[in-house]
Amino acid sequence: SILLEGSHNDRAPTASPDASSTITLTGSFTSTNANLPTSTKAITINTNGFTITGTYASQTFALGLSGAGVNTVLTGTGKIVGGSVPGATTTQGQVGLFLNFDATVTNRTSVTGGAGGSVAKATGGLGAQLLNRATLINEGTITGGAGTAASGGSGVRASSGSTVINNGTIQGGDSTTASGAVAALSAGTPCTLK
Repeated sequence: SILLEGSHNDRAPTASPDASSTITLTGSFTSTNANLPTSTKAITINTNGFTITGTYASQTFALGLSGAGVNTVLTGTGKIVGGSVPGATTTQGQVGLFLNFDATVTNRTSVTGGAGGSVAKATGGLGAQLLNRATLINEGTITGGAGTAASGGSGVRASSGSTVINNGTIQGGDSTTASGAVAALSAGTPCTLK
């Protein structure tokens, strides 16, 4: 088991000689595109009651996995939260969880997109985004980010042959001035929503 002390060391889990590794958070921290490296062994990330929050910058995410490794499990009573847009901009909130290029994740925790800016058209961020044959097995809760001056973000957007299997809760984000959002959206190239 690898304990993360408030910040993270992305390489530690893959460097361990064990057949599997567990990352147990020991404090909340902010991330800037925390993209974990592709792993050849099972990795569990236990949020342990703490929060990984994205540092807002346009088109970024709080936690990302990319590449055809083995299934990564997100668990624990903590949260993964996309960065919220500061101030009066028309920018969408940050994505909570980003999966790309055949990545496979089982979610057993809470994932939320970041809140949008305070100007019209600034929707909430996606709870999770999947591209290029990624697979998400949701057994937790995934919620789109809140829209402060526009609609909330979608819970999940999947495209390019990706698969979403939902055994938990996927919901769109709320809005204080507009409509809420859809729970799951399949965009572009066919993908599977179960």
